Amino acid sequence: MKNTLFKAADNSFVQRLGFLSSNPHFESRGSKFLVKHYAGDVLYSIPGMTDKNKDQLVKDILELVASSDNKFLSALFPNRVDKDSKKRPPTASDKIKVRE
Repeated sequence: MKNTLFKAADNSFVQRLGFLSSNPHFESRGSKFLVKHYAGDVLYSIPGMTDKNKDQLVKDILELVASSDNKFLSALFPNRVDKDSKKRPPTASDKIKVRE
């Protein structure tokens, strides 16, 4: 992916970073940005960052536990996870809110 070809989500992220322009710990560098941490400077690359932030591991773990032959484990997460869904899996807090 070329640096000039951002996805819409990446463009939106770049726009939201604009409010940090006056922060001395932040430096914009085109398709990258620098954060000056106490332990040193860290350079982040924006293209694809919003995709990388999706928590696929949680979905994979839920799918694994739900498909277990162990009845105890599979009963913990009876609802199958849609691996193609863009929505994040429900958190424990979400599940508690539904029960109330």
